[in-house]
Amino acid sequence: MLIWVLDPLQYGFMQRALLEVVLIAVACGPVGALLSLRRLAYAGESLSHALVPGAAVFIAFGLSGEWGAVLGALLAAVVTAFLLRRDDVREDVVVALVFSVALAVGIALLSLTVPAQRSLAVLFGDILAVDRGDLIGGAIAMTIVSGVVLLGSRTIALVSFDRGWARTIGIRVGLMDAALLLATALALGVALRGLGGLLALAMLIGPAAIARPWVHRV
Repeated sequence: MLIWVLDPLQYGFMQRALLEVVLIAVACGPVGALLSLRRLAYAGESLSHALVPGAAVFIAFGLSGEWGAVLGALLAAVVTAFLLRRDDVREDVVVALVFSVALAVGIALLSLTVPAQRSLAVLFGDILAVDRGDLIGGAIAMTIVSGVVLLGSRTIALVSFDRGWARTIGIRVGLMDAALLLATALALGVALRGLGGLLALAMLIGPAAIARPWVHRV
């Protein structure tokens, strides 16, 4: 049985696929836990769909779809963080608006500018097509995400429990929201090549949701 597991790893594309899975897990796991704690899982979904229009625009101009996807998600993160600063706007309304606009624009751009096979890779990923450049870009993004989590996780957790008190003691709540959303966008960018814009959210929310009943401290 061990041979069945190890034999495929003699091929380069399988080795790269395995490394991609590791990068996705390390980048998405901690961010997903913070999103769940902050009750912004739905925001993660909107950002994952914002990968699609960014990738479509860059592919149409002959550029890297992965970097375009990251920029699209970062733009959606900035818009979401800006709207969340308003106390009179409900979070679910903001997220639903960003989600619907991003997905509609993304599908329209894909259908008009990107070949069908490439469109499927953007939507659902192609982990066996990961190359060295994808791994290098993923490693850089993962390092940034890990830095944000290590430096800001306790403060983000505090904001999640009591935003009013966090403001009282001088914490910049809007900045913490923006940092979490930007880390989410980068983590989704890592997952795009392997899982696609529609499935990347699974690696953010799934592990955190499974682990939550077994964890009793932050």
